[in-house]
Amino acid sequence: VAKKFVVQGQARVFENVLNYRLKDEDGKVLSEGNMMANAADVGLFGPFSVEIDTSSAKGKKGTLEVFSESAADGSDINLVKIPVTFTK
Repeated sequence: VAKKFVVQGQARVFENVLNYRLKDEDGKVLSEGNMMANAADVGLFGPFSVEIDTSSAKGKKGTLEVFSESAADGSDINLVKIPVTFTK
């Protein structure tokens, strides 16, 4: 990935809120936040998109985590981990 890249896709998540976390190869969080899936109604898939800045990345490898939070206890659920390689 370049210094900035866009993550986009389709999601069906509680209250349309989806979270992301970008980590470097040492597990340090470089960027994190949330985004909204633009679903037409409850229970439907909707598109999401967010731009992520990697300029603080050290090293060449990292992991993008995309997940939702449990309504019961706030823990990460439906976690997807995507390996990334940083380009300078």
